[in-house]
Amino acid sequence: MIIRSLHVENLLQFEVLSLDDVPRQGIIGITSISHTNMLDILHFAFFGEAYSGLSQHELLHKDSDYCSVSIDFSHNGEYFQLMRTFDVEGSAAALLLDEEGNLLVEQGAIEEKLDKQFFHDRQQFFQQQFLTRETVEKQQLDIYTRLNLDDFYSAYTEIEQQENPCTVEEVLPSTHDTQLDSLKINETWLPELVDTREILEKQQHALKESLNHLDDFKQQYPQDYQRYHKHYQHYQIFNTFANVFLPITIVIWTVWAFFMFAPELVAKLLSLTLYAELATWIVPTSFAMGGVIIVAYGFSLVYSWWLDSKRLQPTQQALLKQTALLEQDYYLSEQQPVISDEVYQWLAVTPLFPPPIIKPATFQLFIEQLHHYDLEPHTVQKILVGLQNGLKRQRNTTQEYLKNLN
Repeated sequence: MIIRSLHVENLLQFEVLSLDDVPRQGIIGITSISHTNMLDILHFAFFGEAYSGLSQHELLHKDSDYCSVSIDFSHNGEYFQLMRTFDVEGSAAALLLDEEGNLLVEQGAIEEKLDKQFFHDRQQFFQQQFLTRETVEKQQLDIYTRLNLDDFYSAYTEIEQQENPCTVEEVLPSTHDTQLDSLKINETWLPELVDTREILEKQQHALKESLNHLDDFKQQYPQDYQRYHKHYQHYQIFNTFANVFLPITIVIWTVWAFFMFAPELVAKLLSLTLYAELATWIVPTSFAMGGVIIVAYGFSLVYSWWLDSKRLQPTQQALLKQTALLEQDYYLSEQQPVISDEVYQWLAVTPLFPPPIIKPATFQLFIEQLHHYDLEPHTVQKILVGLQNGLKRQRNTTQEYLKNLN
């Protein structure tokens, strides 16, 4: 492919750019003190996007409403003209014409035709237009050497390096090495420290994921709380029925069994007339009532079990989880260290540890942050005791680490 001419309007740094009859003029490259972005222009013309990753709006020249680019090129003896436009409202158009000005393809099919007929794929275009530029500096040095300008070029390069300070990327590695050397860390501890860091990062990630749902929990907590009490009331009712139905059933079936299997004993206890009157209806009635009550007892027992396992326990677990997150809302979201000040200062200059996690400023502030959760005093006291114990344990642990590292 040979590019014959290039016309640009309001694209990147160019308000107007016209390069006509490029091969005849012998133009082999364009350079400037400012960034010309010529390769971005070519990539936009052929593929509708910038190689550097700029958005289409960023391609527009400053204070311009539209941009356009037109390229005349030849390929295998055939001549083509590619035109592409884009405006600030997002409207885009592209046309591919032949040498006679006849339309070959337009927007949407141009990239496919370019890939198949000219480039085969975009990677080939990258290799032709971008990767070959990596050898330009070496070729330039060869030219300087042949013209006896290599000494001048070396002096110019040295002056340029002295004028330009080191970049942050060049300075940081040596700075980190200096900091690590000054810490005098026992390297035998590094595997354990790395494992500890990974564990803390996973725990912190899990906590952050839970905190992302904290607002949902705050809205869901009252609903789950009401649902729990509703299910609990139903459970108490049916559990009470089950407890009452069982002894009633036992009594009724005991009476029925005496009338069926020990009539002589019942007749001795009662008069014969009363026994005869009771026996005519108490035997079938007691059996039927016992059956009904035992069915009611079984239903109450099964339904109360179902309420407990399928409704009460899951809701209770959700409430416990929500309560734990709500109680920890303050000191988890603050992301402050749960370590002593001297340890925190030592870790702050060490890239081997993750960011510190938890530490409320004062217990009084911690209590004030919890008032909107309507916690009972004994619950707050329980939280504070656990927090105090946790701080003591972690302080002792970190001090032991310091002793071993020193």
